[in-house]
Amino acid sequence: SARNDADDGVSRKDDRDHHVRSPGTHGERRAPPREPRGCRREREPLHEAVKQVRARERDRQELLADYLPWTQSLREPETAAILPKCRDAHDAIFLELAAAGRARFLISGDHDLLALAGRTPFSMVNPAEFLMRLEKSS
Repeated sequence: SARNDADDGVSRKDDRDHHVRSPGTHGERRAPPREPRGCRREREPLHEAVKQVRARERDRQELLADYLPWTQSLREPETAAILPKCRDAHDAIFLELAAAGRARFLISGDHDLLALAGRTPFSMVNPAEFLMRLEKSS
């Protein structure tokens, strides 16, 4: 319920009747101020954006639920593998994970990573090349 805290001077919304109590009114109730014209229309895109973010979060959770059963946790190796330096520093984690997991392949469409092919302890291929190799081996 709403209350008027003189020490913090903050108005609080009363959920029961949507009236507010303002500091200095000694608990008197007054109707909330009216929204300016067009304000509701300006808020609608924000509400839509919030809905989309929530939908994307649900999609992300569903994707993780499908993906995580196929993953394996790894301990960080005692000694780091000697790996070539990436042009994009943000890509280094993928090289480190592939090395730590003793991967046979790192499959990527990233040109900075693919430029390092032949200089890593694992094969680096794009998805199409990996599928071709997979088909040949079966």
